[in-house]
Amino acid sequence: MKTDLVIRKISIPHCARGPLRCEKCKEMSKEKNICLLKIYFKERKITSPIIELVRNGKRRFFEFEVVKIFKDEIEARNYAEKNAVSINLVEKD
Repeated sequence: MKTDLVIRKISIPHCARGPLRCEKCKEMSKEKNICLLKIYFKERKITSPIIELVRNGKRRFFEFEVVKIFKDEIEARNYAEKNAVSINLVEKD
Protein backbone atom coordinates (compact mmCIF):
# COMPACT_ATOMS: atom_id res chain seq x y z
CA MET A 1 0.00 0.00 0.00
CA LYS A 2 1.42 3.40 -1.01
CA THR A 3 2.23 5.62 1.96
CA ASP A 4 4.27 8.71 2.67
CA LEU A 5 5.68 10.39 5.75
CA VAL A 6 5.07 14.05 6.61
CA ILE A 7 5.61 16.22 9.65
CA ARG A 8 2.72 18.43 10.73
CA LYS A 9 1.53 20.28 13.81
CA ILE A 10 -1.77 18.66 14.76
CA SER A 11 -4.08 17.79 17.59
CA ILE A 12 -3.63 14.09 18.19
CA PRO A 13 -6.98 12.35 17.82
CA HIS A 14 -8.21 10.03 20.52
CA CYS A 15 -10.43 8.09 18.11
CA ALA A 16 -11.90 8.32 14.62
CA ARG A 17 -15.14 9.96 15.84
CA GLY A 18 -13.38 13.30 16.33
CA PRO A 19 -13.98 16.27 18.62
CA LEU A 20 -17.57 16.86 17.54
CA ARG A 21 -18.70 13.43 18.73
CA CYS A 22 -16.14 12.43 21.36
CA GLU A 23 -15.47 14.35 24.60
CA LYS A 24 -11.94 12.98 24.96
CA CYS A 25 -11.10 14.03 21.36
CA LYS A 26 -12.60 17.46 22.12
CA GLU A 27 -10.34 17.84 25.16
CA MET A 28 -7.27 16.59 23.24
CA SER A 29 -7.97 18.99 20.34
CA LYS A 30 -6.95 21.91 22.58
CA GLU A 31 -3.29 20.80 22.49
CA LYS A 32 -1.14 20.81 19.32
CA ASN A 33 1.85 18.51 18.86
CA ILE A 34 4.48 18.27 16.14
CA CYS A 35 4.08 14.77 14.75
CA LEU A 36 5.52 12.45 12.15
CA LEU A 37 2.51 11.11 10.26
CA LYS A 38 2.21 8.08 8.01
CA ILE A 39 -0.20 9.07 5.23
CA TYR A 40 -2.20 6.41 3.40
CA PHE A 41 -3.17 7.22 -0.19
CA LYS A 42 -5.74 4.44 -0.48
CA GLU A 43 -8.56 3.72 1.91
CA ARG A 44 -7.91 1.04 4.47
CA LYS A 45 -10.40 -1.35 5.98
CA ILE A 46 -10.11 0.20 9.44
CA THR A 47 -11.43 3.46 10.87
CA SER A 48 -8.68 6.09 10.86
CA PRO A 49 -8.39 9.82 11.45
CA ILE A 50 -8.04 11.93 8.32
CA ILE A 51 -5.99 14.97 7.37
CA GLU A 52 -6.28 17.41 4.48
CA LEU A 53 -3.14 17.67 2.30
CA VAL A 54 -2.29 19.06 -1.12
CA ARG A 55 -1.22 16.29 -3.48
CA ASN A 56 -0.59 16.83 -7.19
CA GLY A 57 -1.89 20.38 -6.80
CA LYS A 58 -5.26 19.29 -5.37
CA ARG A 59 -6.56 19.40 -1.81
CA ARG A 60 -7.59 15.94 -0.65
CA PHE A 61 -8.31 14.06 2.55
CA PHE A 62 -6.13 11.10 3.52
CA GLU A 63 -6.12 8.61 6.35
CA PHE A 64 -3.12 8.82 8.67
CA GLU A 65 -1.54 7.43 11.79
CA VAL A 66 0.85 9.13 14.20
CA VAL A 67 4.29 7.51 14.05
CA LYS A 68 6.24 9.83 16.34
CA ILE A 69 5.65 12.90 18.49
CA PHE A 70 8.56 15.35 18.55
CA LYS A 71 9.53 17.20 21.73
CA ASP A 72 10.09 20.49 19.85
CA GLU A 73 10.46 22.14 16.46
CA ILE A 74 14.25 21.71 16.40
CA GLU A 75 13.96 17.94 16.78
CA ALA A 76 11.30 17.84 14.04
CA ARG A 77 13.36 19.95 11.61
CA ASN A 78 16.49 17.85 12.23
CA TYR A 79 14.51 14.65 11.58
CA ALA A 80 12.99 16.12 8.40
CA GLU A 81 16.38 17.16 7.04
CA LYS A 82 18.08 13.87 7.90
CA ASN A 83 15.26 11.71 6.48
CA ALA A 84 14.05 13.90 3.57
CA VAL A 85 10.56 14.21 5.06
CA SER A 86 8.18 17.03 4.15
CA ILE A 87 7.59 19.43 7.05
CA ASN A 88 4.91 22.11 7.41
CA LEU A 89 4.33 23.57 10.86
CA VAL A 90 1.97 26.36 9.79
CA GLU A 91 -1.36 25.80 11.52
CA LYS A 92 -4.62 26.13 9.61
CA ASP A 93 -7.52 28.02 11.17
